[in-house]
Amino acid sequence: MIEIVDYNESWPLKYAAEANDIRNIISSNLVSIYHIGATAIKGLKARAVIDVLIVVKKIEVIEELKKQFEELNYVCCKDELNRYCFKKNDGSFCLYVFSVEDVNEIEKYLAISFYLKEHLAIASEYTDLKMKIANKCRNDKKYIKEKNKFITKIEKDACNWYQSKNIHIV
Repeated sequence: MIEIVDYNESWPLKYAAEANDIRNIISSNLVSIYHIGATAIKGLKARAVIDVLIVVKKIEVIEELKKQFEELNYVCCKDELNRYCFKKNDGSFCLYVFSVEDVNEIEKYLAISFYLKEHLAIASEYTDLKMKIANKCRNDKKYIKEKNKFITKIEKDACNWYQSKNIHIV
């Protein structure tokens, strides 16, 4: 069952602690790390899964670091576009890893996250939709597919807004 819960004040603290562990693994290959998604937006209801965007200098190094991520109870998987994703065994974290060269993808993730933080009415609409979907869906795959329709719908506005702010990731 998909469960949407009230915002938890400990999410930013949990992110910060996990980000330190991730920094220790990736060390000199790390460019930046971000807390993204609904758990990064104060007051927003969310699934209790902390999403983390990781930008590295060379993506090839991640293959060599899989063992260290496993020691932190992560399982490596690749998404539908063959990008690295790590999920914590207890379901508490999901890491999205990109090479610094993947600027468009990185900025898309950041644009949507920052856009929702700045546009709380849209974030609230997103939360309401997720709650409706969660009540209908019994598995993560279907839930993610359905909620991603909303993300796709706001993506262009989010990216335009983000670009207007002249934010640069590197």
